[in-house]
Amino acid sequence: MSPRFSKGVLFMAGLKVRVKDGMMGYYAHKRRREHVEFVLEKESDFSHTWMIALGWEPKEKLKNLTEVEQLRLENEELKLKLMELPKVNEENSEEKMQFDISGKPVKKAKNNKEVI
Repeated sequence: MSPRFSKGVLFMAGLKVRVKDGMMGYYAHKRRREHVEFVLEKESDFSHTWMIALGWEPKEKLKNLTEVEQLRLENEELKLKLMELPKVNEENSEEKMQFDISGKPVKKAKNNKEVI
């Protein structure tokens, strides 16, 4: 990495980050307010919560996810899977699935009477 001089601050090319909109954080014993750009000493110091990587790609945050973050990730994966499924036109389908009070599907005989 080669150092470069920008706005009176010495930057190392590579691990430059910016604070996200409406966020604030602490790094190297200094408060970093929104839109402030600074350089990380090592990649493991990167926080997905309040930092944006500039000119480099941080590793994905997979371990130590909070419960809410895990649910969001699972929800996004499910949405992608649902988008891949073929859509069924209910108006043109011969029979529609019906459910009883407990949520189990009700089977129908050929004469449209419920089967117990």
